[in-house]
Amino acid sequence: MPDYTVHSDLRAAAGTAEESPSCMYKVRPDGDHVKKGQLLVSFDMEKVKAAGYDVTTPLIVTNSDDYKDVKILSEDSVTPSDKVLEIVK
Repeated sequence: MPDYTVHSDLRAAAGTAEESPSCMYKVRPDGDHVKKGQLLVSFDMEKVKAAGYDVTTPLIVTNSDDYKDVKILSEDSVTPSDKVLEIVK
């Protein structure tokens, strides 16, 4: 499997960390190199919903110009094993 450096901005339950930090748990430090399947962030979905926040989590590739294409493979709810993006070098 190729080793690409994909810069991303993951906004899990946007706004929650600032407003209700007890709901969010960062697992990996910013700028860390991660591999497929590694946990990045964790949050208590029920606490987030109870606080009135949307649990939609956008994933933004901030260096997409470095690649031929960034294909979106899923726009629905996903599980940890689901593929959500395909990066074409």
